[in-house]
Amino acid sequence: MKTMSKRQTIDIFLASACLLAGSLLYILFRPTTLLMFHWADSLGLMKSIATVRSRVHFSNGYLADWAIYSLPFALWVVSYLFFVNGIWGKSTSSWRVAYFWIIPIIAMTAELTQGLRILPGHFDLVDLVTIIVATILGFVATDLSQTKKRSNNIMNKNLKKHIASLVGIVVFVILTAGSFDTDKDTQEVQSQAASYTVSADELSSEYNSNEVAADAKYKGKIVIVSGTIQDIGKDFMDDAYIVIGGSGFLDGVQCSFTKGEQSSVARLSKGQEVTVKGEVAGKMGNVQVNKASLQ
Repeated sequence: MKTMSKRQTIDIFLASACLLAGSLLYILFRPTTLLMFHWADSLGLMKSIATVRSRVHFSNGYLADWAIYSLPFALWVVSYLFFVNGIWGKSTSSWRVAYFWIIPIIAMTAELTQGLRILPGHFDLVDLVTIIVATILGFVATDLSQTKKRSNNIMNKNLKKHIASLVGIVVFVILTAGSFDTDKDTQEVQSQAASYTVSADELSSEYNSNEVAADAKYKGKIVIVSGTIQDIGKDFMDDAYIVIGGSGFLDGVQCSFTKGEQSSVARLSKGQEVTVKGEVAGKMGNVQVNKASLQ
């Protein structure tokens, strides 16, 4: 590749900024059941991420759901478009056009196929509209819309540009895979038989004694856990939770409920004995049990 022009340098900068902004929204505000958090956990990064998330959780109340659930992926799409434009510059090659459109088309197709239940996931019209708007903005913001003449340059002439573009596609695919939610729906959790029935004190004690062994035994498993409510509140995602068992700070089992279960949680009080069914997600401060429901 030749030396980048000023416009190409700006495009690469904008691509990096959009990539960073979208990634931060995912890391700071999206549920930790996304696949990317499983990757982070395997790399030993989850405790650091949890610490950062706990410090910025107050910001969640000022962000609309659209900004948390639709905007991040759209920012990744725009990032890719600026990246391609930064790599190819004012080239009139048809390859530039092909690379530019491949990711927006894949993104929109994936969203539509979720609606048709061909791919797993939940179709969201807001997500689709946001991707379309992001693509239009990317098309207008780059100079692709001003390029009228096309040429069919052979691949060897632009080998470095092709390699860079393919790397961009691979990075986008990896990011997209990381954004998949691995969590089970509450109804699915409740329909499954529990692997273990334990008290909150027992579950917490096993994690305090040996977190590695406890994870191997409980993490990802459905459990029925009972104990005395020590705390009731809402987390940074505005989901209700209760802490049962334990005897002090970060000592007990935190059971998190979806918004559909909040009316049940609203009727609870501290000191009450409860039994909860849910999926163990490991230990982050307290032992975490997600997709919980009262039994």
